[in-house]
Amino acid sequence: MLIRGLVIRILSTLATLLGVIVISFSFLYLIPGDPAVVAAGPNASIETIEQIRIDLGLNKPIYEQFLAFFYNLLHGDLGISILSRRPLVSDLLSRLYNTLQLAMIATLIALVGGITLGVVAAIKRGSFFDTITSVMATIGVCTPSFFWGWFFFTFFPLTLDGFPPWG
Repeated sequence: MLIRGLVIRILSTLATLLGVIVISFSFLYLIPGDPAVVAAGPNASIETIEQIRIDLGLNKPIYEQFLAFFYNLLHGDLGISILSRRPLVSDLLSRLYNTLQLAMIATLIALVGGITLGVVAAIKRGSFFDTITSVMATIGVCTPSFFWGWFFFTFFPLTLDGFPPWG
């Protein structure tokens, strides 16, 4: 029973990973425009665009592109950024410190705020404060995190002058 459950869990994890890989690869073809044209810039010549297409492997059949993408992914190679022309891993690692710092601060605020509000709500059980806290917690848990990211990304720059959305 335990082994069967473990096998099912492993297979579902592998299926999920394969789905994420296929969807990630598909984004290249779902976004509008040609990636080679975006990388080359608006005033690039046809020869430059074709050379970038060759360099990125966009001239190969889609199944070869996917197999190369999958092979490189298994070896930790996320490819080259179309915009910066640097390895994507180095771009991600250069932003890792700030991301971890932001995540730690957000976790600390959530822990302190959540525990404090939970204790006060437990002390004032059945009160208006308890009801409001429960509703806020339910909304916070049920709303996807990407929505909150979008909301705060647009809310703060629009309401607070001098709070840039980038950088």
